[in-house]
Amino acid sequence: MELDDYLHILRKSWVLILVTSLLSLGAAAGWSFMQTPKYEATTQLFVSVRTGDTSVGDLSQGSSFAQQAVTSYVSIVDSAAVLDRVIDDLDLPMTRRELAKQVTADSPQDTVLINIQVTDADPHQAVRIADTTSAVLADVIVNNLEQTSEGAPTRVHVDVVQPAELPESPASPKGPMNLLIGLACGVLLGGAAALLRNTLDTKVRSK
Repeated sequence: MELDDYLHILRKSWVLILVTSLLSLGAAAGWSFMQTPKYEATTQLFVSVRTGDTSVGDLSQGSSFAQQAVTSYVSIVDSAAVLDRVIDDLDLPMTRRELAKQVTADSPQDTVLINIQVTDADPHQAVRIADTTSAVLADVIVNNLEQTSEGAPTRVHVDVVQPAELPESPASPKGPMNLLIGLACGVLLGGAAALLRNTLDTKVRSK
């Protein structure tokens, strides 16, 4: 069949395509409405290594060490050492495993930054958890992981460069996007059904 044949089939089956589009659109709207809104709060940490010498070589080595260490620091965000303290500090009614599902962390490539994202049904709670998690992580890194000896100053410093801001709108569900996807799926399903129906139709309609 040529393009004109396909277009003719789709025009002839516009009712079927319209119905499937509306049904898919309604399903997407219903699913979005049933989902609990989730808000996302993000904090950002800056990791640095400070040395007594300010030569170019020492500064370069300190920067390289910080970039390598950041990868390990990201992986301990959901550890017991961090999340158990967050739960105790905020008196959260949840387990560490449940909290870990709400907390994610990443580091942009070739940087010494750590981003901590927290999702929660309560936007204020999301902010509190994000800020507390970043503070606890910084303390664990400086006073536990990088502490060479008791009372000795550590060269690694972790500073909060971006505290969490109160989210104004939920991060999910994304209503408009879900509706657009639902509509697109409905059109595709309707078009596929129209073409399939035409393929299976073996009636002789002309002399």
